[in-house]
Amino acid sequence: MRLKTLTSGAKLCAVTLFSGGGIGDIALELGSRKIPVIAKCELLEERAALLRTNYPKSEIFQGDIWELKDSICEYVHSKLNGSRPWLIVLSPPCQGMSSNSAGRIGKAISEGKRPKEDKRNRLILPGIEMIEKLKPDWFILENVMNMQNTVIRNENDQPENILNMMSRRLSGEYSIKSSPLEFAYFGVPQNRERLVTVGCSLDKIKQLDDSPETVFSLEKSFLHPEYNHKKPITLRQTIGDLTVDKLDGQSKLISDENPLHRIPELNPEHYRLISKTPEGETAFN
Repeated sequence: MRLKTLTSGAKLCAVTLFSGGGIGDIALELGSRKIPVIAKCELLEERAALLRTNYPKSEIFQGDIWELKDSICEYVHSKLNGSRPWLIVLSPPCQGMSSNSAGRIGKAISEGKRPKEDKRNRLILPGIEMIEKLKPDWFILENVMNMQNTVIRNENDQPENILNMMSRRLSGEYSIKSSPLEFAYFGVPQNRERLVTVGCSLDKIKQLDDSPETVFSLEKSFLHPEYNHKKPITLRQTIGDLTVDKLDGQSKLISDENPLHRIPELNPEHYRLISKTPEGETAFN
């Protein structure tokens, strides 16, 4: 595979960390630019197996990123003959930061069933280290909104806000902007607001940054895209024409026509809430 060299000296390719099943890589591999993802990292073996099946040209690193970070960097440097990748995408697990799990985590900690520090929140550290070593033109970090308030032990074992730490370690080389994006306005049939952090090392981009000391903002930065849709697209608009049998959260979880069409089993209280929720609304409303 021959990779295009960009004017910045980087190779037109990407590295993804916390790759999951590779769904997020589809837009890179099959999009208009067809950017090859040369290396992926995933903790779970079953997901890594899916990556190997769907992305046979990518090098798949399966295991703990703390243990694999050096090997990944060595592979990328070797693959690119010392050049830099164009992009690194990293989306560490969000459960330790998510407001949805904050109550359960707090209760588990108070009952002595869970350590006070969620180790998943510190997975940003090897990611930052790999950005420092590989020096991509761009990096993208997606996580829950609460990441803006999350404090972890940094590389010096001192408490530090994640975004402040990223700025401290990377802002000399990168313009970094972190803003919320609502995915529903990009054609995703789900209300899903996420904190999207974008970093760029290109001088012509960094010159556009009139507030390099500011990382987080509730307003979209010049590094963030404008919304494609004026109003969200509904689930009915997206898959309403599919001819599959009707599923039920307690009595029918898997389609007879398509075994890949399935839903999770709901407990009685969740089932009651959803059954009483009008189409287009949420149980919270």
